[in-house]
Order: sequence, then C-alpha cells, then structure tokens
Amino acid sequence: MTYAVGSSQSAAFSNTLYADQAQSNDAQKIIQNDGTILKDLTQGCTFPVEVESDGAYLLEVSYINSSKDNKTITLQVDDAHTSELSLAPSVSAATVRVHRTSVTLTAGRRHTLTLKGDVPDVKLEGISLARLYEAENAIKGGWAKVANDHQGYSGTGFAAGLDGGDGSLTFSVE
Repeated sequence: MTYAVGSSQSAAFSNTLYADQAQSNDAQKIIQNDGTILKDLTQGCTFPVEVESDGAYLLEVSYINSSKDNKTITLQVDDAHTSELSLAPSVSAATVRVHRTSVTLTAGRRHTLTLKGDVPDVKLEGISLARLYEAENAIKGGWAKVANDHQGYSGTGFAAGLDGGDGSLTFSVE
C-alpha cells in the first residue's frame, strides 16, 4: 500500500504513518503496555509515499532511544540519497522523541523512505510527512530578511528581523 500526502489530507498537507504500516523486512514488532506498536530498525522499515506537488517536505521520525547516548540511523530516499540522523536519548524507555529533517520529493511517482540502523536501543513509532514552506521564500515585510548565520536551518536560510515588532512574513500556500 502507498500512502498519499497532499491537499486531500489536511490544510497542513500532512500524514502520519505508524511503524506497523511500514514494509519492515522482518523487523521485530514490540507492543507497549498502552498498545503502541514499535519496530526494531536493525532490519529497516520502509514507508511508500506519494506527494501531490514537487518540493521540500518535513519528515518527523517518532522513536524511543532507551540508551543514554545519541544513536545514528540512516534515512534513504528511494534508491539514491542517504543521510544520517542522530537520535537523542529518550527521557525514559516509554517516552517518544521526535527527530525532524527535510526531504525533497517529486509529484507523480511512488517514493520510498527507508530508516535503518544497527541500533537495538532505538525503536520506531512512526513518521509524519508534511509540506514544508521555507520562511526565506515568503514575502518579507518591514525588518524581515533572510539570514544564514546560524546552524540547523533547512533551505537556503531562515527569516530574521521578526523580533522588532515591524517584521512580517506572508506565505503563499498551495
């Protein structure tokens, strides 16, 4: 089954896919006391998705990392681009954390998002995919401007100058 992300989903163009919906290559399934289903990532979990428009999408990975250290997993988009995600430890073995990253997807084709890692302490709860509207592409008013002098932003920069009371951003949402 392929999951579609687009205007038919919600105003935010988002969709949440849970670990039990992944094509999981024999990944171990763990059922928590509250009924939440988690998956082991050592064999990998693959989510097939389709999007209605080309562009950047926010990918949120919900997980539990029961170790005391950051753990690294890989994210592979289709059969090409692979990136590493560093997952911070959870507060407890039952506390879900969220790691956010962006992926670029094209409309009109089935994409696969695969998460994998030799990390027995990390269990996957699910992913959420939403259309990402970059602040630097919005119409800027007042003191608002594009900056890139901090780390951790997606796109080409981020919006600055919004704290003086005269800065504004106007987004055009498809």
